[in-house]
Amino acid sequence: MTKQDFQKLAENHILLLDGATGSNLMKAGMPRGVCTESWVIEHKNVIQALQKGYIEAGSNIIYAPTFGGNRISLSLHGLEDQIEEINHTLAGYSKEMAEFLTANSGLKSRFPNIIEFPDYTGEELLAIAKLQAGGKGYTLDERCDANLLAYFNAVQLTRARDAGNGRLARNKVEEAILNQSRRLVAQPEGDLCLLLPEDFQLDDVGGV
Repeated sequence: MTKQDFQKLAENHILLLDGATGSNLMKAGMPRGVCTESWVIEHKNVIQALQKGYIEAGSNIIYAPTFGGNRISLSLHGLEDQIEEINHTLAGYSKEMAEFLTANSGLKSRFPNIIEFPDYTGEELLAIAKLQAGGKGYTLDERCDANLLAYFNAVQLTRARDAGNGRLARNKVEEAILNQSRRLVAQPEGDLCLLLPEDFQLDDVGGV
C-alpha cells in the first residue's frame, strides 16, 4: 500500500492500527538485544498469534514486523546481506493473514484492502544464491545454474511456504560451502573460492 492509497483509505474511515508490537514480542519471550526480525522469523507462531489478536481486537491495518529491516540496523547483527530475504519473508506473513481473513468472513469485511506478496521465482532465488555466495567471497561455477534453477522451481512449486523463501537460497549456499571444504580436503589443488555443482545438495525438493 502506497502513502497515497493509505491517505485515500483514511479519508472516509477511522482506521485502527496495531501497536506496541515490540513490547508484546518481549512479553512473549523475545530477549533484549537480539535482532527482532531474525527472532520473529524463527518464531512465526508468536507474531501470527499477536497479529490475530490485533485483528480480533478491531485493528484495520496490520504492520509487517520489519521494525529494523534496514541495512544499518541489520548490520549490527551481521545480517545486512540478508536485507531483501528478511523483509520479503516478514512481509509474506500478510499472505497467511489474508488466508485467515478469508476463512473468517466477519473479519474480512473490515479489511477492504489485502495486499499479496508473491513468493520468489526460481530465477530470483538463483540470483539471491549468487549474491549470498558473493557476499561470502565465493562464486558459482556456471554449470550450477541449470541444476539450481530446476531445484528452486521445484521447491517453490511444492513447498514454498515451508521452504522459507529467501532463506532457502542462503541455506543451500551455506551447505555448498561446507561441502566444498570437505571436497577440497581430497582436492587441495581446487579453487578455494569456486562452488561446483557437486557441492550443492539438491535431493531435498520434498523437504526430506
